[in-house]
Amino acid sequence: MKQESDLISEERDRLQKERNNLIKILLQEYDTKIYQPKMLELYTRCANLVGHNTGKIYKNSQQEKFTYCTICGGRVKLSESLNYES
Repeated sequence: MKQESDLISEERDRLQKERNNLIKILLQEYDTKIYQPKMLELYTRCANLVGHNTGKIYKNSQQEKFTYCTICGGRVKLSESLNYES
């Protein structure tokens, strides 16, 4: 027989998953129609008008270097020819 604490924990987990799924469904349309296009426009403006400002440099699983712009937050892939050090 399960302990009361286990039942409470399971119920909490179920409620949190249910809430997260509902939030995901509700935000999906907003993200695709409004948020993502506006963020893309910001990234483009930053790249073209200001120039991305590089932050900490990371490597992905294919050992490609990238950073996140400290101005717009966009992910910037770094080419090896730039000679960035991580």
